[in-house]
Amino acid sequence: MSRFWLVLLFATCGSAAGQQCPKDNPSGPPTDSISRTLSGVVVYHDELRRWFGLQLTKPVCGSHEVQLLKSGGFEVDEANAREIETFRGCKVTVTGPLGIPGTGYYSADLYQNVDRIQPAADCVLQLHLPDYSRAKPSPSIDHYRVSMRIDYAARGGHISVEARSGRRGLKPWQAYASYWLTGGYAFYANCAKGFEVTKFTGTPEAKPWAIDNQIAMDPESAAEKHVTNIRLDYSCRRE
Repeated sequence: MSRFWLVLLFATCGSAAGQQCPKDNPSGPPTDSISRTLSGVVVYHDELRRWFGLQLTKPVCGSHEVQLLKSGGFEVDEANAREIETFRGCKVTVTGPLGIPGTGYYSADLYQNVDRIQPAADCVLQLHLPDYSRAKPSPSIDHYRVSMRIDYAARGGHISVEARSGRRGLKPWQAYASYWLTGGYAFYANCAKGFEVTKFTGTPEAKPWAIDNQIAMDPESAAEKHVTNIRLDYSCRRE
């Protein structure tokens, strides 16, 4: 075989084999790896953003844990968590390409889009996590207060939320309040649908402000001033 055909053969084989690790692309979005089969334990991270990770048996592409995603999503939601969440605590093998996060919505340095997940023989499947997407406030409640406490020092941050009407605790709190953290790490808090924010107060270093019937905060600014225990209190009234 001529030298020309050898060069062409090796080039074709290398292209077909693909890259084992994802790569940054200065002129566009990062390039995913080929489909990989990785082994490890599924871990649920109950953080400011909930997410599932695969703690790897052996490091891969410089990481000891990758974020597991389904259906191309970028954080835990009904579309990408329903299948994965039952495997938490189990040893599994996961097949799918690896990617580098392109926004701040991701929680690990690498993620894997899950095409297939196979549990070990001794895996005990867990119950699905509670689904509060259909929870609604009690019709007897016309106004209430929400208290949010954020530990922004913890990895990924942690939040505790309480809703009260007078001395009565309102449960689940997810029926009365919600929050989200943007890819730029801006924090937004809401009342339940059909309620409006009437007043609020929060940690000054987080710069709380009202916008479109929401309360927004900047926890990154607070953290830059070494303030990592952040509070937000607000009142909601039925419209």
